[in-house]
Amino acid sequence: MKQTADKYEEDIPTAANIILKDSYIDDIIHSLDDAEETYETMKDVEFILKQGNFHMKEWIVSGRTQEEEDVDLSGTTGEKVMGFVWNPKKNEISYKMKLNVTPKQKTSVPCTVAGTDGCDEELPNELTKRRVLSKISTIFDPLGLVTPVTLCGKLLIRQIIVYTCGNDRKLDWDDPLPKELVEK
Repeated sequence: MKQTADKYEEDIPTAANIILKDSYIDDIIHSLDDAEETYETMKDVEFILKQGNFHMKEWIVSGRTQEEEDVDLSGTTGEKVMGFVWNPKKNEISYKMKLNVTPKQKTSVPCTVAGTDGCDEELPNELTKRRVLSKISTIFDPLGLVTPVTLCGKLLIRQIIVYTCGNDRKLDWDDPLPKELVEK
């Protein structure tokens, strides 16, 4: 895609720049304020991609009207974009994560970023440094949008790592965490 966009950078600079700078794996994420400009840009991006035999599967546009149907638009209510769920009709982004700190269970407890209702009673009595770090590391957030939530977990990991038991002994990876750390 990059080589194809490079070829058209002088002829169609806006669309080429979108392909070069606003694409991640197989998603192109870009925002424009003007609907007319949006549809023109979409056509230009599709044109450039077709020159390299790349084909757009669908477009998702927030606040769109049905009158413009020259471009394939998805009619779904939620789309996954870089680990987040984007609702184009409401123009809202949400993030859902599953909390499962017990390795033997196949089920997981859904938790929302807004709160952890229903999660606390599911926590096992024995949490370890390894389990906590493993769960915090599974959160995919390349844009840093859930950093306010993940930061608490990362700060907790730091507290767990520097925590010393009696006799100045640090916790091993599979030692149960003390109650004071589990409550945090």
